[in-house]
Amino acid sequence: GYLRESLVVAATATQDTESEPAELGLSVCVFNHLLEGKSHKKEIEVVSAAKSNGVRGAIVYGTPGVIAAVHSGPTADDAKLKAWLTAARKAGKKGGVALT
Repeated sequence: GYLRESLVVAATATQDTESEPAELGLSVCVFNHLLEGKSHKKEIEVVSAAKSNGVRGAIVYGTPGVIAAVHSGPTADDAKLKAWLTAARKAGKKGGVALT
């Protein structure tokens, strides 16, 4: 596989302009395979679900496919990360957290 940034990596996140930056988590998620291109509708759904759930990161397409996901919570228990993985599974791409 090769690295292709399809999701924008969030360097910092704030709850509002006067507060401290929110704590971010990084989780490495592994999928059986991720294929690049407009004809691969399941992968497009996975990226769309990530964006709608506030998950950002980088994708390594191939077999296995790897997504380094930056999310709002410090651990893989983050609700948005779980919602994204559930949406990915519904799209036909079952992935799991390999490293947090």
